[in-house]
Order: sequence, then structure tokens, then C-alpha cells
Amino acid sequence: MAFGTGHHATTRMMVQAMLPLEWKGKSVCDLGCGTGVLAILAMRLGSTELLAIDNDPGAVENAMENRGLNGCSAIRVEKGDATTLAGLRFDAILANIERNVLLEAMPLMSAALNPGGVLFLSGFVPGDRHMLAQRAKECGLELAERLKEGEWACWVAGNHERRTNELTDR
Repeated sequence: MAFGTGHHATTRMMVQAMLPLEWKGKSVCDLGCGTGVLAILAMRLGSTELLAIDNDPGAVENAMENRGLNGCSAIRVEKGDATTLAGLRFDAILANIERNVLLEAMPLMSAALNPGGVLFLSGFVPGDRHMLAQRAKECGLELAERLKEGEWACWVAGNHERRTNELTDR
């Protein structure tokens, strides 16, 4: 089974950060989608344009299967990485990936956010927050929320073009 069963602390925190937000009609990318669980949740919460990307062929296959099993055929699943985001725009990007990939991909993710877009980051330990915070600042992102569970952390950040919490206003 590919990563992303929902049992890991990073996935739980991503879900926790997603649940209170308004998703109706939003465009979402699940970068490093694993089984596609976060994309499926985003669709169930009302997102209408969804792209799930993973560089592991097994994860892509698993996400496609889970998309079908959950009646979420509107989710487009592709093999790729952060470079796949070039030229695309989203209201939210979900990235539950390890620290080094988050650091490397942050400029691409930031560039792919619509004005007022929100970036969800997890897959790193609290001790790495300073590196991620510096990179986020360099990319024009500001921290809106942070979560911690055990050895793991999750951040929600938005771009400066509009207030970060506009996606969250219901």
C-alpha cells in the first residue's frame, strides 16, 4: 500500500487543518498524493477542480483505485512532481511530503497559488520549522496556522496578495 492511509500524524494534522475551511468550488492540488486521501477529502468538502500528483507509479495507481472506490472520478491523478505545477493555478495546495522536498518545491508551489491561495505543509519535524519559515518568507508566504502532533508538524500558509484567511472565511 502506498503512503497515505490516514493513520500517520502528518495526514491527521492535514485533515484537521482542512476540515474547518470552506472548500466549495475551490481548485486543489494534492502534491505527493500517496493514496489520494487528501484529494478525496477536498472533493468531499466541495472542491470542484482537483489534481493529485505523485512521483511513485505505485502511489499513482493506488490513488486512481481509491478515486474510483470513493466515487471521486473528478480527481485527475498524474505521475509527476512539483515541476508539474508549472503554468497551473490553485486555490489550495496540499503537500504532505518530507522536508527536503518541501524546501525545494516551495517556490513552485507558491507560484502555483492563486491570489489568496493557501498552502498546507506537513511531513516535517518541529525542529525544521525555521528552515521552512525562512523559505516560505522568501517565497512570499506567511504563516497562518501551525499544528504539532508528537514528532511531527503541519503548517498552513498563504500568499501576501490577499489576507491568508480569505479561503477560510465561511
